[in-house]
Amino acid sequence: MGALTGGAIVVFLAPQSGEQTRSQIRKTGAELQQSVEVGCAEALKRIEAVVAEIHSKVQELSVKADHRAGLDMERLDRWREELSEMEEASAEALAEARME
Repeated sequence: MGALTGGAIVVFLAPQSGEQTRSQIRKTGAELQQSVEVGCAEALKRIEAVVAEIHSKVQELSVKADHRAGLDMERLDRWREELSEMEEASAEALAEARME
């Protein structure tokens, strides 16, 4: 990219005919366009690779979060059941204590 820019500067500063200058400008412009297109294509490939990696990581974290949430819900359900059993046992014990 720097070489093309330097070449464009030389074209404008070199003494030559108008037709030669226009021809050189077209050539340099075409080379610059090609260089930009190649650079953009390479950048796009790198961006697509990064996006794919991010997508993969998000999917992986989502699966882990779903799994973790499932485990936490199972644990919470067990605690609720245990608390309910304790509550029933205490109510029975209280009722028996009142009868005595």
